[in-house]
Amino acid sequence: MGLLDKYLNPVWDKVSQIQPQGIFELSTIICTHQFLRKRLNDEMVDPLDNILLKEAKRFNKKSDGAEVLISDKLKELLIDEIEIGFLCSVRGKVWGKIDFKYLELSLLPDCAGIIALIENNARLGNECTIGLADTGYSREREECRVQIIINWMKLIKIDDPEFVNFISMRYFDKKWRTVLKSFPEEYSESILRETSETLLAKTRKEFIAFSKPCQKFIFPIATGIAKKIYEQNITEQKSQVDKKLSSSDRSRNMPLCFISAKGLQEIVNDVANKTMIVYKDLKIDHYELTRLTRVKKDCPVGILVRTTLLDCYVYAYTVVLSTAVIIQPENFFSCYVDKEFEKHFRDQYGVEIGKNGLSGEEYFQYENNEQATEKPTVGDHWLRVLLQMRKTAGDYSKRISTNKKPEPITLFDATTVLKHVCCSPTWKNLFTKFSLENEKEIRLKVEKLVEKINWEKVLSREKYVSADLPE
Repeated sequence: MGLLDKYLNPVWDKVSQIQPQGIFELSTIICTHQFLRKRLNDEMVDPLDNILLKEAKRFNKKSDGAEVLISDKLKELLIDEIEIGFLCSVRGKVWGKIDFKYLELSLLPDCAGIIALIENNARLGNECTIGLADTGYSREREECRVQIIINWMKLIKIDDPEFVNFISMRYFDKKWRTVLKSFPEEYSESILRETSETLLAKTRKEFIAFSKPCQKFIFPIATGIAKKIYEQNITEQKSQVDKKLSSSDRSRNMPLCFISAKGLQEIVNDVANKTMIVYKDLKIDHYELTRLTRVKKDCPVGILVRTTLLDCYVYAYTVVLSTAVIIQPENFFSCYVDKEFEKHFRDQYGVEIGKNGLSGEEYFQYENNEQATEKPTVGDHWLRVLLQMRKTAGDYSKRISTNKKPEPITLFDATTVLKHVCCSPTWKNLFTKFSLENEKEIRLKVEKLVEKINWEKVLSREKYVSADLPE
């Protein structure tokens, strides 16, 4: 649903982009609402309905004399009241074994409570302007229990003061204590049992079902998490730098650790476009291309063309990465910018490369095809290409650093089609010259990215983020 969400559910699309631990924390808040409502309905509201219908005829009259009928709409309001009361009584408490890294776990009831209040007001057609502290519910659990029953009486229109004691003795008191004691632990275990994919799917479903005001409330929380993640990554990166270099040496020795990963991706796109132009100018026909690549003759033209086009991006990423490592051999691999650069490339082309690999696996002889025990997935094909790109870039830069002269066309080794084309005697010199020119141009563009670094912010330890935050 990722691509469709970008257009149909743009707010969720932005929210779901944050790092796994961040989305886990956000999911824990969002999923609390329905999980708690279901438990309270089963344990507290449904028994009330049965009692009013069967066991307590003397209370089964409204203050206006009419019989009490708990409609679906009224049931939702009853659940609203007990949900808000419950969350008030557990404010500031830590829930089970859930561990938050970016948010305060003790604020979970408050955040879930605001969601409940917003949804309650949306049902009533009102605007929510208060938090749990303003609801009037006590944080003292026994007092809160009485307040909930009294508010239920107002909703049901029962005015007999004996109803509070009657309903408490019949079931409410015991159930209330049980839910208060067991729910946080049970919810914690339930959340931790879920796989990240299942939890994300549930969160997406809940988020899209929320009212617009509720989505508007959640979005700043997601943005706040994203900011904390970026700030922490930068802090960790600076800490690593400090272990090796003094502040005065940082700009001379590790500039690429602070350039824009997005800027590197723009260089990739530019190199890929140039590679496409060079390839198209060769005007290789389908027969010649299948002969060079040793692909099966029944390979559809569409797969061969798409593979070649994606090869241009695979080569471009490889040559840009290798150039960055050549410029800064000791510190660039696995630094924050390298990880962000990989993420930018994966987000733009990872799925397409994986899908294309899946489509072409019966026609091309991919590496490790014969050793595979299970049918490769889209993710497997993307990982195969990613590892080949990084290995190729690493091997090439290592040979340069040891004063060996690798063939520039080896930078095409991670591609599927182009590596055969550029090795052909007819075009080998052309691609060698083209690759050398690319390295020079990329170096100049990377140096321009270095010039754009705000060293004052970096050296003064202020916030420095090289990737865009959600708007």
